[in-house]
Amino acid sequence: MPGILTGKANVVTSTVSPVSSSTFTPVSGTSIVNTAQANLTAVAAYPVLYQPATTFSKPTFGPIARPVNGTAADMGAIEF
Repeated sequence: MPGILTGKANVVTSTVSPVSSSTFTPVSGTSIVNTAQANLTAVAAYPVLYQPATTFSKPTFGPIARPVNGTAADMGAIEF
C-alpha cells in the first residue's frame, strides 16, 4: 500500500532522552547537541533562520532568530 513505512530505525541510541520532556529543548551533553550536519547543497540557500521561542528565552511562544551555540547546530527544531 503506498504511503506506509514498514521499516524500523532506532534514532535515539542512548538510554537517556536527548530532549527535556517539559521544555522540548535539547539536554546538555546528549547525542543531539552540536551534531547536526551541514545542509545539503540543494537546500543550502534555505537555512533555518528561526526557531520556536521557549519560556526560558521569551515570555510568550513565537519565532525567534535561531542561534548556533557551540561547534555546530543541534539536531531538531530548537538550539540548546
